[in-house]
Amino acid sequence: MKALISEGKVVQIEDKTFPTTPDLIWIDVHDPVKVGWLYDGRDVTEPPAKVMTPVEVRRAAYVALGWSTPFGMLEDILDRGVAAVKADRDAI
Repeated sequence: MKALISEGKVVQIEDKTFPTTPDLIWIDVHDPVKVGWLYDGRDVTEPPAKVMTPVEVRRAAYVALGWSTPFGMLEDILDRGVAAVKADRDAI
């Protein structure tokens, strides 16, 4: 497989190369390289995992529990009761 590199990132993966502009380069890669991986001029690596902020963690928990906002939790408590909401939260 061939990976097309732009500004240190894999932007496309193809079986065969094709002509591009001079600022893009082709390199040989193997699975599991994906678009978005990084190229440092020698190695292709997976980008570092994004560390979520506490706010992002809370928002992800809201979504996982089916709430769009913190008020969704209050509505859920009123509808289903505290014990059911705690059980869902603990299951995450």
